Amino acid sequence: MLGFTNRPNHGTVAVGSTTQRNAYKGKTYPRLPHLQPGHGPCRRQRATKFVYDLLKETWSTEETVVSIAERPFAEGGMRFCLKVRENTPGTSESSVQVAKVFISRKDRPLEDSAYFHEAMMQMVASSFAERFNQTAESLGFGDGTWCEFMPVSVLQLVESGGAIVSMEPFMEGRFVKHNDNDGNVETAELLPQAFSHYTWSASGGQILVCDIQGVDNLFTDPQIHSVDGFSFGMGNMGKDGIDAFLNSHVCNEICRGMRLSKPQRAGGNGQWKPPSDGHSRAAGGGRGGWAW
Repeated sequence: MLGFTNRPNHGTVAVGSTTQRNAYKGKTYPRLPHLQPGHGPCRRQRATKFVYDLLKETWSTEETVVSIAERPFAEGGMRFCLKVRENTPGTSESSVQVAKVFISRKDRPLEDSAYFHEAMMQMVASSFAERFNQTAESLGFGDGTWCEFMPVSVLQLVESGGAIVSMEPFMEGRFVKHNDNDGNVETAELLPQAFSHYTWSASGGQILVCDIQGVDNLFTDPQIHSVDGFSFGMGNMGKDGIDAFLNSHVCNEICRGMRLSKPQRAGGNGQWKPPSDGHSRAAGGGRGGWAW
C-alpha cells in the first residue's frame, strides 16, 4: 500500500474539517513567490509534469510550459489553490488548470513526496469510480448515477527552484462538498454517500473513500481512510475515519439498488463485519486485487 509517514496529530479537529475550513474565512490570500520564476509573477515558465499510471504503477514525465497566478483564489484546510494556464509546447493551444499547494505548519511538516502520494490517492479513487459506474450500469441505473475524479498530475517548476505543486483541470461551476473525512454529511445528495459506501464494500472493508467534493458529479481532492492508518496521505484517520463514516451513514436508494450490504457491527468487540454483498470479489478481491 502507499506509505506516508508525515501524518499529523489529528487531535480533536480533523484535517480539512468544517471547523478548520471556517477558520480561514475572511483571510487575505498571500503571495506565493516561490512559485514564480525570476523574471516575474504570472510569466511563462518551463515545468516537468509527472503522470501516474495506476495499472502499471509507474510515473511518466513530459515537458510543459505554465504561467501561475500570483495569489491563490481559494484556500482549504490543507491547500492553497491557484489558477494556472498550461501551454502545450510547440502549439498555440492552452488550457486553464488549478495548481494546489500544501499549507505547511509546524505540526504538519511537508516533503515533496506528499504531492506524489496525493496524486496516487486520487488515481485510486478514480479507479473505484470507474468500477462504481460499471456496476451501476450493469444494474440498470440511469445516466445520472455516475461519478468521475479529475485527472491529477505533479508539476515541478524548473525555473522556480524546482518547486513542486499538484495540477488538475479547472472545474467550472458551483463547487460543493458532500461529505468530509470525519463522518460529517454536508448535502442531501445520495450518490456521494453511496459511492463512499461502495468503496468500503468493494475493498472488502479495507479502505473507504470520502471527503467527496466537486462540481456536479466531477470530484476532486478525496481522502482515503485505510484499516492500517499509515497510507493515503496526511488526512488518513485509519479505523477511526472508517468508523466515523459508517456510524453516520444511512443507506439510501442507490445503496440499496446497488445491493450494498448494510454495515453491521460484529458482536460486542466494536469491529465491523466484513461486507457480504460480493462487491469485493467482483472488483478483484480484497487487498491483493487493488493496485495501491
